[in-house]
Amino acid sequence: MDFGREERRLGIVPGLSSRDCRPGIVVPGLSSWGGSSWGMRRFGEAHHRDVALRALAILQRLSARPLDERRFCAYMTAMDELYHPRILELAADIPHLGRLSAPGGTARKVSRVCGSIVTVDVVLDGEQIKAIAVEPEACALGQASAAILSGSAIGATIAEVLEARDALRAMLKDNGPPPVGRFWELRHLSGVAGYPPRHASTLLAFEAAAAAIAEAQHGVPSRGAVSFEG
Repeated sequence: MDFGREERRLGIVPGLSSRDCRPGIVVPGLSSWGGSSWGMRRFGEAHHRDVALRALAILQRLSARPLDERRFCAYMTAMDELYHPRILELAADIPHLGRLSAPGGTARKVSRVCGSIVTVDVVLDGEQIKAIAVEPEACALGQASAAILSGSAIGATIAEVLEARDALRAMLKDNGPPPVGRFWELRHLSGVAGYPPRHASTLLAFEAAAAAIAEAQHGVPSRGAVSFEG
């Protein structure tokens, strides 16, 4: 892919599409675009509009189908709603990040859809979560979900974690109401419902937590990474 002086001036560089790993471009302040798959996290400043429209011209050369500014900007607006400020705040500040030295249960879930990975360690005290650690290698949605889990899990009952997992799944897949209780901030992920390819990464942390709890309860050794389609 040939990038000229103007592209370098604007900070546009070669990259990979975050959705399907096809060759694409990366734009400052925006997410990566590639082939027929593109998106953004934030859209607003005049400089970013200049960059985005320049990116549109590049994408017209890369894409197999023609693009127009209205369709491009409509998609960018949708992405701005999906990756809204609270999601980015949560993803940037994940509590209890890392691993526990002596977990009672551990689970690692991998999304078959996008390759995101989340590992969760837990220690139980009867029916409550005594300690938790999360290690997400995921998109902002997966990281935000992990942050909500780890920020509220300590002191939660096993039932509360499992109910939150089930409510999150129902919200994404069945138009169910947002989760309530200590994991109420999962409601910020309600916009993901309209993007099925993002369901798996959004659910990973809570699926991994449920599996880690089961291991801690029943003493079943972890089988390593378990693929999850969401």
